[in-house]
Amino acid sequence: MTIVAAIREPNEGVIFYGADTMAMRYGMARKVQKWIVRDNWVCGVSGALRVIDIIDGLEEAPSSAWDFANRAKAAIVADQFELKQDESAPYQSSDFVYADRSGLFAIGADFSVIEWPNGELCATGSGSDYAYGAMIPLRTNTRPSRRVEVALEAACACCHYCDGPTEVTATIL
Repeated sequence: MTIVAAIREPNEGVIFYGADTMAMRYGMARKVQKWIVRDNWVCGVSGALRVIDIIDGLEEAPSSAWDFANRAKAAIVADQFELKQDESAPYQSSDFVYADRSGLFAIGADFSVIEWPNGELCATGSGSDYAYGAMIPLRTNTRPSRRVEVALEAACACCHYCDGPTEVTATIL
């Protein structure tokens, strides 16, 4: 129940990323940081709060998005965290937006990895459809940071599971 979004600027490799900060637990809302930031990679997590803690505990820097997906799965399995019993995603119910020096990636709950095109919004969470819809009129002549900001605003305005405050951060990996 969230919105996590990022864009990789095509020319200079800058990643613009952000998320809402609301998390629901037992009917109560609390603020949560949904991006894990390291020196050479960043990862936004949508879904189960426990998965944020597990991913935040990854010590070694992954060598690629596929290595990250494998390490994330191993850490989740080792933690014995099984929220969702589903053949397509048997270990957890979280999706990831991951970026490193090589690019921007969407990683599904089944740990599949999809490389995302430079300059395109990558979003996940319950507000992602609203975020993508907000991008239609902004595809050209709009700064990547502004596009991520609008995507987060649209998700928070339209999806009752998303709420702010939101913030867009830029980093060069």
